[in-house]
Amino acid sequence: MAATITGPVVSILKGFNADTFHKANINIKRTDELLINGYIGRLIFGEQSKEGKTYDRYTLIFGDGDNTYILNGIFSKDYEDKYGKAIKTSMLSVVYEPKRDNDPRSAVNFTIDDSKIKLKFAGTFAESLMYTADGKIPTKSKDKTMFFTAQVADQEGVQDKKLFSMELVKQAATVKNVEIKSVKPVTMDGISGYEIIANAKDGKTLAPVLLYHNRGVAEVESGKFKRGIEDLTKALKIRPDTAEAHYYRGKAKYLLGDKLGAAADYKKACELNKKYLKQPYK
Repeated sequence: MAATITGPVVSILKGFNADTFHKANINIKRTDELLINGYIGRLIFGEQSKEGKTYDRYTLIFGDGDNTYILNGIFSKDYEDKYGKAIKTSMLSVVYEPKRDNDPRSAVNFTIDDSKIKLKFAGTFAESLMYTADGKIPTKSKDKTMFFTAQVADQEGVQDKKLFSMELVKQAATVKNVEIKSVKPVTMDGISGYEIIANAKDGKTLAPVLLYHNRGVAEVESGKFKRGIEDLTKALKIRPDTAEAHYYRGKAKYLLGDKLGAAADYKKACELNKKYLKQPYK
């Protein structure tokens, strides 16, 4: 699986620490610092247990001052000796060419006609095409509409396509408490399917909190205190127990003269992680 996160790799890497992986039920076994075609990178070897099975999870993170790229290799622990070395070699064979003019849509093996929609192409994620009102993720537009489209592999055949489609919507990783309101049969370019409208709640996933968190930290460090506070506040609404977010939001408030607000954030950061007791604001 491949993903792109807008933001400098140095800042994004700060979010990929033991605490972050632990919250995703992943134990870090080893971390290798490396260069990908001369650019900063890190290869993280983790282990994850799910539904009684154990998986090895390799995460490669690299990029430059503008964008960060993430590659994930996941396989059963039972096949570590058989496939582990080959998967690592394959991931490290990646060639990073930031100046190359590529069409990001070529990352998927299908096309859609988006010429008549108001949403703008925003990038790719895990073989999906993403669209938002302003072409950015997370969107800065007041219109929070987001459109994902992806191809689902069907190797064994689906007996009840309507039920299968409804279950896919319910299993969406970014939302929870899905309530399907309507299911309508549709045909597009001769392919039958279903248009499903549903209500759901934000699933508080790791991806958005990392985006807001790391961008917020980078903004505070670069002197953009108000913007940093805005992003870190968004991150804390998703994950209120993130010590670093409290610490840096407090730092921004302190440097803007809000001593009371800074004290509250600093106190919370210290409660969540004692290391901040030795890092008072100056």
